[in-house]
Amino acid sequence: MTAEKALQIAEQMRADFAPRESAIELCRRYGYQMRKNGSPTWQDDKTDTLSPVPSSIPASLAMRLAMYLHANTLGVGNLFFALTAESRDPKKVIPDVDKNKVRNQTQKVMHRLFDTNFSSETNIAFNDLAVIGNNATRCEFNEATNSFEFKSFSVGDGVYLAENSKGQRDMFCRYFKYDAKQAKQEFGEAAGARVDAVLSGQGGESDSFEYMWLVYPRGVFKEETGDGRGKKVPDKKKAFGSVIVDVAERRIVRERGYDDFPFAAPTWMRRGGSIYGYSPIEVSISDITDLFEMIYLKKTAAKKQVHPPLVVSSLWEGINTDANEVSFVEGEVANQFAALPSPTQVPVLDSEIEQRINNIRMNMMLDTFETLGDHKNNMTTAEINGRIGQSVRAIAPIVARLHKEYFSPLIKRVFNIMVDRGEIELPSTVTRDMVSIKYVSVLDTLILQGESTKMLEFIGSVMNLIQARSGLGEEFDCYLNMERILAHLSEYFNVPTDVIRESKVVADMLDELKKQRIALQEAQIKAQAIKPIDMQKRAQPGAPLALPM
Repeated sequence: MTAEKALQIAEQMRADFAPRESAIELCRRYGYQMRKNGSPTWQDDKTDTLSPVPSSIPASLAMRLAMYLHANTLGVGNLFFALTAESRDPKKVIPDVDKNKVRNQTQKVMHRLFDTNFSSETNIAFNDLAVIGNNATRCEFNEATNSFEFKSFSVGDGVYLAENSKGQRDMFCRYFKYDAKQAKQEFGEAAGARVDAVLSGQGGESDSFEYMWLVYPRGVFKEETGDGRGKKVPDKKKAFGSVIVDVAERRIVRERGYDDFPFAAPTWMRRGGSIYGYSPIEVSISDITDLFEMIYLKKTAAKKQVHPPLVVSSLWEGINTDANEVSFVEGEVANQFAALPSPTQVPVLDSEIEQRINNIRMNMMLDTFETLGDHKNNMTTAEINGRIGQSVRAIAPIVARLHKEYFSPLIKRVFNIMVDRGEIELPSTVTRDMVSIKYVSVLDTLILQGESTKMLEFIGSVMNLIQARSGLGEEFDCYLNMERILAHLSEYFNVPTDVIRESKVVADMLDELKKQRIALQEAQIKAQAIKPIDMQKRAQPGAPLALPM
């Protein structure tokens, strides 16, 4: 990958992001300004700027989501995810002994995760998800310290993504700046003469240097890739390339490679055909802006009621109706001071404000995470189960997406690196592509059982497609690609396709349809084999003639 080609790709990724830029900037402006109860923070009347508070809705939502997922994914004193080995080839069966050997490696991977900053970066990622709907978290292994390091980046803040035909992230781009000292520390001699000139005191055009970092799949761009993984393959021949380019000088200052795509890029929700996700803040942005204006108007009315404008006699024309100000009028109050009458009762605002707050809370699912937190009333078991069911139906698609797009890629990358380094030894019957992450918490069990209404609707659509597909011949494969249809429906219903493939209902139907197709093919083969013999008998002398039907 040349510097010119890398910059060309990066500029295209930045251009693809342009339609989302204004929406995300709006979400950033208002997203961090909401309190837990849904009301906005104070607004500076003079500068018209918003002041963020630590206990904002995104931070509160991210904290709840992180606790919810950590308790159900990594476990709190318990084990809620496990490594499992499954063969996609029905002819190849993995012995139970080898499956248990793979499962027993889960504890090693979990200990590795607990020894890192994984939890803190997860909280940062979830905070970004609540506000802008996207995040990119990197997992790298530091050979010098023998440790894994995680780092989260906000999408849109100079960070852009691209995906493959299956909707999986496979490219990452980031624009960033270093000063001279940082550039020298990071790139050494490759930093170049401009950096050395600034450090030596000779000066330069600028003491800020812009760089672009691109991670891409080498095979797609027809670059040579080596066989195998880990230390067997040089960095410049690994599956994913990584280049850092000096934008001004248009030259590569560092080139490396990865065996796996090093980023997990989860989305809160996704629209069909869009690379980037959208957030609860974006769904609520109109309510949030209206709420700010209503609160500001109500505060202005309160100020006028406590400190009304004063009216005095003067030859100067004009009336100032601002709170605690003086309005000068002619011939109204003679030489006396009086308060300027102004309407302060705006009852409609209270109901409108309450409605906006309820809408925001609903869109951000704050009530969903608090369904079991109502201790005012004694609830029966049926009421508790009903609330749990409501929570699962609301958050199941999001939890499933975070597992697929965030936890699974990062856990699998840690596992692969541990295998490469010899920390984990796989049985001879198991290859690394057979190993997957299975979530076994109560929440995930409910999700996989199809408690979510969206999932049930999605399963119904998939079953209808499977039935329709089973009645068509092989010549229709090009017109009815099940994988692409599943991907499209998964975006429409906001449900990962992996959840459907693990559904027992769909699995049983696929098995039954497969048996029917095999039986039909066997019958056709048998009919073709019998037909020539029957025709030979009819051709013999004295054979009865077949009457036309």
